[in-house]
Amino acid sequence: MADLTTIERVEAGWRPLADPSQERTVALTTIGAASRLLRRLIPTIDDRINSGDLDEEFVSDIVAGAVIRVVRNPEGLREFAIDDYREVRNSDSLAGLLGFTDEELALLGSSGAATGSAFTIVPSGRGYSAPYGDAW
Repeated sequence: MADLTTIERVEAGWRPLADPSQERTVALTTIGAASRLLRRLIPTIDDRINSGDLDEEFVSDIVAGAVIRVVRNPEGLREFAIDDYREVRNSDSLAGLLGFTDEELALLGSSGAATGSAFTIVPSGRGYSAPYGDAW
């Protein structure tokens, strides 16, 4: 199966990658991994693209965004310091891990666990009654 985005889309969304470079290799590898992950999370994504239910360019943008988050910070550094310069990254989206946000999955129409609740509590149907009546 073809990847859901291209290196050109990643470069357009971020910046040109040196060729050949470790950065470009990481990006190409991550494109394949992101495409496989999205197909695992949304097994019908190819059918939905082919039927026109999902715009192929939109899906490509979302996959490229996930790839860019990894390529920007492949080591997953949250803090970086040199001499008197210090940078702290608080966002989980910069953790260097491949994944899709809940918002991205919702935009793609995923009904998977990533966008749903962990569990649901169903009331038993009996109303609550105070143990001593309504005296309080």
